[in-house]
Amino acid sequence: MNNQNSDLILIKEYLNGNKKALEKIYLKYKKPLFNLIWCYVNNIEDTEDLFQTVFEKLIKNIHKYKPQKNSQFKTYLFKIAINSAKDFLRKKKLLKFIKLENVKKIGEEDKNMEIIENSDIMQFLKNEIMKLPAKYRDVIILIYQQNLKYSEVSKILGKPIGTIKFRVNYAISLLKKRLNKGLNYEK
Repeated sequence: MNNQNSDLILIKEYLNGNKKALEKIYLKYKKPLFNLIWCYVNNIEDTEDLFQTVFEKLIKNIHKYKPQKNSQFKTYLFKIAINSAKDFLRKKKLLKFIKLENVKKIGEEDKNMEIIENSDIMQFLKNEIMKLPAKYRDVIILIYQQNLKYSEVSKILGKPIGTIKFRVNYAISLLKKRLNKGLNYEK
């Protein structure tokens, strides 16, 4: 059984009164959803609050999910999370001032990853990612931090795959230029 089918079964069970089905959905998406929100707000308390808000919205609107229209459930859930994070940041007027420092995938204990995370180059790159315009930053976070496919990002952001690919390539080009300039490797 693929993820989409198992999600659909859990949603149907929840809508039929099985509260344990919602708990299974919660446990399945807890880490990736928490990581995604963290990439936007970069504050543990705000991430926890938004995480709860996203699940409250999900519970309130789960009956509106239509797999034919909304595609995969994960895509639907991530779209709720991204929109919630952006709304939160707009309200706090932090959207332009966020820094992507100390971003770690929750639960990841790879020592090599910690070495990379602490390097000056990685910190510089993270900061530069957060300085990108939102439309470029979003695709970089979703594809490289969340490891989503172009098709999933396309559905989450409501843009054609060609647009997503262009934004990724353009963002990478900008980041390469900034990284070279920051490391004094001007070309």
